[in-house]
Amino acid sequence: HFAYCAMPLTQRNQPWSEARGKAFKLAVEEQGYSCSVFRPTDAVSGNWSRLLGNMCEWLRQLPLPVGILAAYDVRALNVLEACREVGLQVPDSVAVLGVDNDEQVCDLGIPPLSSIIQGGSRLGYEAAVLLDSLMNSKTATVGEVRTIPPQGVATRHSTDTLAIDDEE
Repeated sequence: HFAYCAMPLTQRNQPWSEARGKAFKLAVEEQGYSCSVFRPTDAVSGNWSRLLGNMCEWLRQLPLPVGILAAYDVRALNVLEACREVGLQVPDSVAVLGVDNDEQVCDLGIPPLSSIIQGGSRLGYEAAVLLDSLMNSKTATVGEVRTIPPQGVATRHSTDTLAIDDEE
């Protein structure tokens, strides 16, 4: 089973969170599985007690075992905390994966958080190429979106499972 923990839709909007969630959901569904999505409101997201309560309720309703992709590493830490509150074992019942591989954030997780490595150097390089192209009236257009593939996954304990039926 699969799930995505998104950012709230706000006046600022989080288009990257929505795009990431849609891509993940599509990839999961193309493999014949379903994907639950948790998207708190802006009001809930701004209040830790309410966010934790809503997230715990969502987790209780998910079929287990489940793999959860969070919009970014800090949101994944929120998921780990909610799992502790509900009593769900990570990674045995719930595997949690963040995005950005912020090592300091990932090491704060209990257990330490696995995370997708974005490749910030490549993102910066492509942004500079696009800016140069815009400034020099080359082929780029304002509003152009370029997708940069991730560099990989930094595997830590939050996804370190052994898939066997016998617990012992």
